[in-house]
Amino acid sequence: MTVLPADKVKDVLVTKTAIKLLKPENVVEAIVNFQFKDAIAHIRETNEVEISGFGKFYISPAKAKRRLERLYTSLNKVNEELNNPTTPLERIKALSPKKESILQAINFLKQKNDSRLERTN
Repeated sequence: MTVLPADKVKDVLVTKTAIKLLKPENVVEAIVNFQFKDAIAHIRETNEVEISGFGKFYISPAKAKRRLERLYTSLNKVNEELNNPTTPLERIKALSPKKESILQAINFLKQKNDSRLERTN
């Protein structure tokens, strides 16, 4: 079984659904985007989400901890490169959005971990 990256999964989902329903891809993509935003909002509130036809997804504490460690490692590497005076301007421009994305992921996982600790106390 081939595992696709998340952006490719969405592309395949949109294309196949549009063909099956005989609807324009942009309409199907808007619906899929809405559903994903709704699912993300729900998982942020409850740590889990169930999507009909796909199953139940949740944030595993052990996996979240390992992910946080990898994110901090990535953030350190990005910061080293950003702080290096020999880093070209083009590379700095490319690294800035990456750093922001890493920080958002870190904040999300830390928030989940903090809320999990509050519920157990």
